[in-house]
Formats: sequence, structure tokens, C-alpha cells
Amino acid sequence: MIRRETSAEIDAVAADWAARVDAAPLDGAAQAELDAWLESDTRRLGAYARARAMLAHAGRLQAFGTGFDPEAYRALHQASPPEAVETGLEPAVPLVRRRSFLLGGGAAVAAGAVAAVGFSWQAAAATYTTRRGEIRLIPFEDGSSMTLNTASTARVKFTATERHVELVEGEAMFDVARDHARPFVVAAGDMKVRAAATSFTVQRLASRPVQVMVRRGEVEIDRTGLRPMPAQRVTANMRAISTPTGAEIVTTPLAPAEVSREQAWREGMLSFEDVPLKQAADEFARYSDTRIAFADPAIGDETVTGLFAANNPVGFAKSVALSLDLKADPRAGDVVLRR
Repeated sequence: MIRRETSAEIDAVAADWAARVDAAPLDGAAQAELDAWLESDTRRLGAYARARAMLAHAGRLQAFGTGFDPEAYRALHQASPPEAVETGLEPAVPLVRRRSFLLGGGAAVAAGAVAAVGFSWQAAAATYTTRRGEIRLIPFEDGSSMTLNTASTARVKFTATERHVELVEGEAMFDVARDHARPFVVAAGDMKVRAAATSFTVQRLASRPVQVMVRRGEVEIDRTGLRPMPAQRVTANMRAISTPTGAEIVTTPLAPAEVSREQAWREGMLSFEDVPLKQAADEFARYSDTRIAFADPAIGDETVTGLFAANNPVGFAKSVALSLDLKADPRAGDVVLRR
């Protein structure tokens, strides 16, 4: 007979994984191991979501200060083993202390904060909102979770027959626990995403078409507007974009590394790979009121690669200026890059 894991055992393993992820991004092998562990029992996803939420409310997602140095971060990340890296200005916190916080007295203190963002399906409905620069993890009692990116709003309503989320604006990542009796549905504009036991991101920004990116598993996308279309399946490492005319949904395969880069925001970071500076500036504008401007429009066509704190556009501009032989001129409300 196969022994069923106890809740305490699941919480202990979830605490280990949450501590590792909080210390540094997982490599490919570790991420695959975590995914396999989460998929084998819906209780594990809930425990992991709660552990991540506790660390988030302990201040981990606010660790990136205005003095963050991306070059120093990369040097530390390359020189230190993953378990010793802390992605912020504070001294590195050993894994054992993170795990002790989750399993010991600190977890009891954080539990109140987690309860404040947790969602019970018996509730009629709930609306969640993040301010500019804020990232919020909301664990659900079914074992699923939602991570809201900056300046986002989502309405959640779980019933006995459906788990429904409307992404009003912004961006959210969903880690969905399997429930055959209640499909998990995310509505964004005229796109409706149906999922089960998967991980995916939905983006709904005013100036861009609705996008869906699948990290694990698969989703089914329907159109609900004036031009309904047959449901379309989108699998892991793919992006689906609603065309401006609404005539079709275009899917594009992505490399796993690109998926990871685009989801770096979950850790308060922005990751770029040969991205034009003007596009990077638009991304930073989502997280901070400080704008990045260009004295010469041609500078905006220069490209950048690297990992940067999302809430530190001035630090980004200084790093870019150093690498591209430019000057970063901070002013009230913005920073100007000039030759």
C-alpha cells in the first residue's frame, strides 16, 4: 500500500522549495523537479502557494531598492552557489532561516497576512488590485494561485461549478490545480482561457493586444466577441496573441529561456535579451512613475541585454549608459539618456 503524505510533510517540502526559489531563480533541472512535485498532488500546489505568499509578505518582493546594482547582482549570482544568493541589497539569508521562518513562529505571524489575500470559493466574489510597482500572490483554497503583476485588477468568483477570474487590466500568472468538476476560466477582453493543472500568464494592457503565454500544461482559448472562433489549444512554451482586428489568434512557439525571461517580473525583475531601449523604457513605465527619455530618438533603437530591478529605472539607465557609452541625466520625474 502506498502511504499518503501528511499535510505536515507536504508543508515541509513546500517550505524547502519556497526557500530555494526565494534565494535565487531555479535552473532548468530544478524547475522541472519542482513542476513534477507540484503536479502529482493538488495539496502540494496549495502548500507551495501559501509558503511563497508568506515570504512575499515578509518583504521579499520589496527587496529591490533604488540603489540596486544589476552588475553587482550578476557578479554575485555567478560567483555564489544558488542557495547563497539574495536578490536584493540586504545580506543573503541562508535557506535554513527561510525554511525556519515558514515552519516556525514566523509562519504563524505571516499567516494573518496570507489570510488577508487568500480566497475561499464559498465567497460570492472578490476583487484584487495592485498598485504601480506592486506584485501580489493570492493563494486559493482549491490549491490554485494567482500572482498579480504591477497596476493590475482581477475579479474572482468561485462557485460549485466553475472557478472564474476576470482580468480587468494588467497581467497575472495562474498556477491551476486540477478539478474536473470545476473548470478554471480566465476572461480577458473577448478572450476566454480554460485551463486545468497548468501554469500560464494572461496580459491585458490598454495599448497592446491580449496575450496568453503557457509555461506548463495546456489551455483552451475561446473568442466571445462579435467574431466567435472555434476553441484553440495552446501548449507549453507557446504564446497566443489576439490580432487587432479580432479575426484570429496567432500562436508562436517560445524557447523555455524566453518564457523564464518574460516571467522574471514575479521576482521583481525585468529580463531583456537584445531588446530596443525604447521597448525596455515602456516596460519600466509599467512599474515606476519615473520615465526614461531619449535626447536623440536613435538612442531608443539601441538594444540591451540583462537582468534589472523593475522598480529602479534610474539604475537601469545608468547601467545602460555605462555599457553603451551614453550619459544618464536624472531629472525630476524622469531620466534622460544622451550621447
